[in-house]
Amino acid sequence: EMASCTPFTILLLAVAVSSTNDYSHHSNEFFTAFPKNGKFVSFSTPKLHITTNELTPVNVTISTSLGYHYSTTVQPQTTATVVIDDELTVASISDTNNAIHIKTSDDKKVAVYATSFFQGSAGAFAVLPQHTYDIPEYIYYAFSSNTTDNTQTENSTVVLVSGHNDTQVLIKPSQAVTIPSVFTGLNTNIVVQAGHTYSLTMNKTQTLLLESNQDLSGSKIVSNQPISVITGHECGNIPYSEGYCDHMVQQIPPTVTWGKSYMSLPFAKRSTGAVFKITSAKDDTQIIITCGNLTDNT
Repeated sequence: EMASCTPFTILLLAVAVSSTNDYSHHSNEFFTAFPKNGKFVSFSTPKLHITTNELTPVNVTISTSLGYHYSTTVQPQTTATVVIDDELTVASISDTNNAIHIKTSDDKKVAVYATSFFQGSAGAFAVLPQHTYDIPEYIYYAFSSNTTDNTQTENSTVVLVSGHNDTQVLIKPSQAVTIPSVFTGLNTNIVVQAGHTYSLTMNKTQTLLLESNQDLSGSKIVSNQPISVITGHECGNIPYSEGYCDHMVQQIPPTVTWGKSYMSLPFAKRSTGAVFKITSAKDDTQIIITCGNLTDNT
């Protein structure tokens, strides 16, 4: 559902399952990855920005399965920035071990933000912990857009990151996607058509890229353990009719954490107005949008 309001752009989640579990984005451990920004990986600049509410310095290690390792110390009330090698970008379906594991010492907690910049196309997202909840399964929905590029060289993307071994994942894409052979158990890749389901197993620090030159919004991911779902577009347009695409990236929390009420603020100088993309965790959900004194029931 698309709706216009005050001048800003936002991806918005609606409707929740209530829970009393921890929703904080502060933690002592994170698993994340960087989706591709634009056409050329080697020109992007992935960075992690780490802050803390602790009263004493926090030592942080960042490890990967590809041999890249980093460490930093986060001082109270400051931000530590770590530049990540662009080889860790999840740029193709063959990049299946590109997870970035962030861990603090002494169980101290930090908050982590990720940014990526490429020739005027910038993206940023809050890295969310893989909190465990008292539920039988974790459900996620992808958010993305499309591009006005006639060649369709930039893709809508969903990156899955596993923080546990033997994680059972079911995928129901809204567009056809390709599953690489490492997850199929065969010597060949498998194409999963739109609306069909496919089940696979992911192990700790594995990554899975789902991509399409069509909008992957609404793609459903279900897992038996928490995973990181990072979704967006290499360089999408909002709305589709506007030129000058930009990198879109956001980590999507599981539906157990979703809410029922949201507030937003306008972005300055957004001449095309606001665009909301809303999805629901349940059927027959009524959406009420209020902009100033105007209310729209959808």
